Order: sequence, then C-alpha cells, then structure tokens
Amino acid sequence: GCGVQFSCIDALGQRMLRLLPEANNVLNPQVGQEWTSNSAYDLTPVHGRTNSVLRLDTVFTDKLRMAVRLVKDRDDDWSWNRITPGTGFVNQNTPGILLSTTVTQVLKPTVVNEIGFGYTHNRWGFTAADDFDYTSLYRSTLNIDPPRFEPLASTEGTPKVSGIGEQVDEWPYAPRFSTTGGNRSNLGNYRVANGNIQSADEPIPRLNLSGRFFFNDDLSMTRRRHNFKMGVSLEYNRKTEPGSPDYMGNFDFGHNANNPLSTGNGYANMLLGVYTTYTELTSRVDKDVRHWQNDFYFQDNWRMTPRLTVDLGLRVQHSGSDFEVNEMNS
Repeated sequence: GCGVQFSCIDALGQRMLRLLPEANNVLNPQVGQEWTSNSAYDLTPVHGRTNSVLRLDTVFTDKLRMAVRLVKDRDDDWSWNRITPGTGFVNQNTPGILLSTTVTQVLKPTVVNEIGFGYTHNRWGFTAADDFDYTSLYRSTLNIDPPRFEPLASTEGTPKVSGIGEQVDEWPYAPRFSTTGGNRSNLGNYRVANGNIQSADEPIPRLNLSGRFFFNDDLSMTRRRHNFKMGVSLEYNRKTEPGSPDYMGNFDFGHNANNPLSTGNGYANMLLGVYTTYTELTSRVDKDVRHWQNDFYFQDNWRMTPRLTVDLGLRVQHSGSDFEVNEMNS
C-alpha cells in the first residue's frame, strides 16, 4: 500500500497530468456523463477565401489559336484548441491551382488538331499561429521525457515544412497520451503537437498534396462520308501521405479490465503511472506515391446513307501501378 507521503504517485505521470487544463465548471450535457468533462471551450472559427482567375485567348493566324486559363484559390480555416485542450490556434490552409492550355490548329480544310496540357494540384497544410512556439511542446521544455525503445532521429532547427519529401523530421515533441476508458468514456485525448483535426493523426506543421500533370492530343479528319477522330491522353499523378505522429510515443492510460493495476479512472491511472499500452513507431515516414494513366482511342462516324449512320470506335486504357518514390512503403 501507499503511505501518507503519497509514495504511489508517479512523478512523470503527475507532470503529464498537469498538462491538462483545469476544470472550468462546464458539465457534459450527456446523461450520466456530467463529470467526464475536464474543461470546455467554444470559440468562433475564422474562415477566409480568395479566388483569382486569369484567361487569355490569342489568335496567331486564321489557322492557329491558343487559350490559356489560370485559376488560383485558397481557403484558410482557423480553429481554436487544436494543439492541446484549451490551447492552439491552427490554420488549415487549402490552396489550389489549375493551369491549362489549349492549342488549336487547322492543318487542312478537313483536318483539325487540338492539343491540351497543364497542371493542377490542391494542398492541405496545417500550421499553428505565426507567433506559436513549437519548442514549447518539446520534451525538454515540458520535462516529460520517458524512456524510448530507440532515440529520436536528429533534427536541426524548429519544426517547418520546406518541401515535398522532407516531412520525415522527428521533432522531439513530448509523447501523446489518452485517458479514455471504462465508465469515463469521454475523457479527453491529449495529443501534444497534434492538430487533431477531424481524424488526422500527423504532427504540425505538415503538408499534404495531390498533383496532376496532363497532356492530350485530338486529331479530327473528314473524308467523304467518314468523320474520323483519334487521340491520346497522358496523365501523371502524385500524392503525398505524411506519416503518423506515433514516432513520439503514445501512452494509453485508459481503464482496461485486463490490467490488474488499473484504478478504473484514466486520470488516476496517469497520476499513478499505470498504463495499458505504449506504442512507438521506429520512424516517421513521408510517402510520395506516383501513378501513370495512358489512354488511346480511335473512332469513325460513318454516314452510310442519308438515313443510316454507324459509329465505330476503339479505346485502350492503361492504368499503371502506384509506385512510391521515397522508398517508405511498408
């Protein structure tokens, strides 16, 4: 048993418990769950959107013309309480861009060629407010540095995302933990340095991008009663997948009936240093998946008689396998 000097209290668990904000007298409205709220915050999110469109149409000659279209937009959704309960002002910025060009050329009175090419992408970026100090959530700053299976990889500077394929830095954030379990089902998950937006489980800042390069060439030709059309379409796609934050370590202090040391309360378990599971990824990954898709087609609109037209066509499509260029597939 524990003596009067509270020898059962775990110093590390106590420091982790202190990270949670104190109760602010807001009760959980669910029946039977009044006391599962530790604190509650309700602040109006901020949203901004800009949209820019540019179109240019040029006629070089009576047989050659070109159209260029550029669309650039950006959404910013600022949300409160996203880094830890009661703290963090996080921006989910979603810029997108579309650049497309079409060149039309009349090769002969009966032959027209049209070429299209361009690029489009959308991004999901998550960053804290400009004045937020990411190092405030570091293990050394919080004095929460439990043993690890393997050391964190070395990282220079403070958290930032400078480009695709560079989101593998293991920033020395304190480990994540959760206290849910038993009849205290709504106790909070405290995820240090985690945006916790929807079901996202990546540390911030981070960047997620989908991009597509495309090219197509269509040739139309009229010969007597035949209208021929043939073409090719090439598409190259890329998709980034920032990895899980569990490289930081993740403690589950929630009640588990199979754990003989569990008190039945996640907060009490944390205070005593009783946890059911601890998980730790060996590294942080940043998958960059690529994909080719190629299409070829030929069709003939044949007017056999004034009252009968036959359409014939053939289309061949090759959808290549996904491949990952950062060598981070498991």
